[in-house]
Amino acid sequence: MACRNMKRADVARTNLLRWFDSELHKIMLDEEDETYVRTFREACDVQIAELDLASFASVVKFAAGIQQKYVNFVFYPRLLSY
Repeated sequence: MACRNMKRADVARTNLLRWFDSELHKIMLDEEDETYVRTFREACDVQIAELDLASFASVVKFAAGIQQKYVNFVFYPRLLSY
């Protein structure tokens, strides 16, 4: 999740995961569903990263961080030269 304010992003992430948990709870019908949903939820990881779209430096820093963290992510700096 990209954000300008990391404190607000952390609150948003917490609220999102709480909502997600409540929605997942609604779809559990039997024990097999519960195991699947629990395993699925444990694998969910909402990352937050700082990004201010009004700042070119922030956009470049964000893109570089994503590129470093996620090896298969391709960043095309030439597209930014326009």
